[in-house]
Amino acid sequence: MAILARLACVEAPGQIPVDPESTRGGMLVKVFEEVLAARDTQKLGCSVSAVKPFLTVNLRYQAGYQVRFPLAGLDPRETRLLALVRVKPSQGGPRYFVQQFGFPRRPGRMPGRAEGSFYGGYYIGEGDYRTDFLMWDQSDRICRGGWDSRLKLREEDRADSRIPANTVEPLRIPRLAETRDRASRPYRVAVLLHAAPVHPLSSMFTQYDQSIILGTMHALLEQTPFVETSVTVFNLAQQKELFSTEVLSPRIFRQMTETLNQLQPGLVDIKVLSQKKGHIDLLASLVNRQIAAEKPPDALIFIGPNSIETDKFPPGLIENVPAKPLFFYLHRTPPFLSARFPFDDSIERLVKSQEGRVFEVHDAKQLRGALQTMEKMLAARRPAGP
Repeated sequence: MAILARLACVEAPGQIPVDPESTRGGMLVKVFEEVLAARDTQKLGCSVSAVKPFLTVNLRYQAGYQVRFPLAGLDPRETRLLALVRVKPSQGGPRYFVQQFGFPRRPGRMPGRAEGSFYGGYYIGEGDYRTDFLMWDQSDRICRGGWDSRLKLREEDRADSRIPANTVEPLRIPRLAETRDRASRPYRVAVLLHAAPVHPLSSMFTQYDQSIILGTMHALLEQTPFVETSVTVFNLAQQKELFSTEVLSPRIFRQMTETLNQLQPGLVDIKVLSQKKGHIDLLASLVNRQIAAEKPPDALIFIGPNSIETDKFPPGLIENVPAKPLFFYLHRTPPFLSARFPFDDSIERLVKSQEGRVFEVHDAKQLRGALQTMEKMLAARRPAGP
């Protein structure tokens, strides 16, 4: 069948919607329908589980799935995976989404229990849906999954849904407005985004993960009297600062998103692995840079999911200055993970060591409460001013 060879022209670094009317989209849909109907395909070991719909911070109900697969079963020389998803409402036509991943050469055999995993998702309105999932590698081995789901809203919740009934829409990263009234925003904050998968053990950073952290940052800057003094993106596992800017414009926001599209958290340099406390040093340098600024921010706000790094933050690494900023951590965990997470990671330990506040944010209501509390704490510390 040589599926991946047929689709070599398809470039899908993130999860993107498929346009069936285009040449590439039509080919993807044709291949999907052929493979879905062919039951005599080689099997690629994996498990696909549905994620129950939940209300996001941008007031859209998000559904999706988690894919897990053993790394030992993949070609160690190089692996390419391509996933296609069809979501069909009971009333209306289907939507298709494509996602492509690549794994570079891996030394030796992987441990039998080593797994790769990722999340995918989409927005839905009220209604009944059928989802079918296909993923294959360059050897045309197929991983399958399929499930039915329903989103039934109470009358009082329908006003919160921004997606019409029986509608499927792609995840969209919120865009900052072209013009924001910066002058009337009295509180200056440094935003530090931990770019990591929402599940700490996931090996991929997808559009799904991006929507969690960038959606939170968007709400922070659009729904509060906060103005950014800087936005810094980092990854603790790689002990690396990925992006930094003093002011966000729509153009710079797009550049930041493009940087996130290239992130591969599963790839960690062997030199990094030897630096057992490198993530602590990274956090300290990021914070101290903000504290030492000519005009320090009123608050440092970390945003992100749990890190696999759980070391305690040693005392004395953060500069001790008279007017230290307030520390906050908006710990973003989707509702379907809230029973197992969060746990105290190194970011939380850092924030608590500076007498800061940690907010567990699973939905829009919790985020609104956290933002209101942060604003009150800043107002209590000093009157609003330029």
